Amino acid sequence: MANDIPSFREFWGDAALYFRTNDAGSLAETLRQLDADRPLRQAYADRAFTRARERFTTKRMIDDYLDLYRSLVSANTLAA
Repeated sequence: MANDIPSFREFWGDAALYFRTNDAGSLAETLRQLDADRPLRQAYADRAFTRARERFTTKRMIDDYLDLYRSLVSANTLAA
């Protein structure tokens, strides 16, 4: 479950159930919906777990850090 903002939609797509942005009533209703529907709750849990395993891997993190470090070294070399 997530606040309905673009960055959460980008990260979680259809793996999250969204509530209206910064709306306490919408949050409460979404919580009630999840509390009342175990299969729905399990479906979203499974989707989120799968998405996290696909997108947030150790390999991806290492590759992203290496890309960042390479860009910093290149920028530093150009500035010298």
